[in-house]
Parts: sequence; C-alpha cells; structure tokens
Amino acid sequence: MAFHTLGEEVIPARVQDLSSEDLLLMSLVENLARRQARSAELLEEVAALKKRGYKTSEIAAKTDLHPRYVTGVLRLLTHGETHLLQAVERRRIPLSVAVEIATSNDEGIQRALHEAYEQNLLRGKKLLKVRAFIEKRRARQGCKDNDVKDVTDRVKPSQ
Repeated sequence: MAFHTLGEEVIPARVQDLSSEDLLLMSLVENLARRQARSAELLEEVAALKKRGYKTSEIAAKTDLHPRYVTGVLRLLTHGETHLLQAVERRRIPLSVAVEIATSNDEGIQRALHEAYEQNLLRGKKLLKVRAFIEKRRARQGCKDNDVKDVTDRVKPSQ
C-alpha cells in the first residue's frame, strides 16, 4: 500500500537459497542492527559464533565489535570468568584489566591495577570496587585475605 502511495509498482526483493547456519547468522546481524543488544546477549552470541568455528576477526566484523574486545571476551569465557564478564558488562572494570586479572598471578594483577591506575582507567570508587571484586574472587578460589590485601594495597585509590 505504501509503495503504491509513493508511485511504485514493483517491490524490490532478493530471493536466496541459504543454509540454516547462514540464515541464523543473517538473523543475528539483523537483530543487532535493529536494536541495541543487551551485553549478556551479545556475549552469548560471541561465544556461539566462536563455537561455530568463526575467527575472532570474523566475529568482530559480524557483531561490529572491536577485535580486541572480542579477543578479551573470548579469553574471559575460556577461563570461565563469568563474574569478571559481569563486571565488564556493568562497566565496573575495563575489559583489559579483567583479562589481566583472569590470566595473571598476584604479581600480574598488581601490574594490571597499577597500569590501569596510571592510565586513569581506575580511580577512586572504581578502584575500590575492583579491589572488592578481587577480594571476593580470591575468596571464591580459596585465597587468603592477606594475599589479596598485599596485592591491592600497592595501588592506592585517589579521591
């Protein structure tokens, strides 16, 4: 009806014969383009595309995410770091810091926190939240509180 109102006689269409995997991928791309996906949904889709064998660069292109972001998310997923992913989704921790925390020993965590502090990625309340997060994470992993304080006390929050 709208086409006729605009003076058009033919509605353009393209018919394609596609595999179910291609149809699923097209549906994902259309859904991402149509609305802003919730972070959790997007992370699930990144994981699903990786399971289907797509390369990081392909996932980044298909989801319109930066390749470094996709790489970081996949590293966190690989290490089973759902709590860190949630903190990244809520913008409590920068992705780069979350990846460092997930893949480092205490010295690496200290270095990541220090670098994030120096680059103004973590200051004040955000740094305190990360410290609390690391303490909770260590508690879940059976680490002593003193070990956590030794690491996180080396980076002092600014007010």
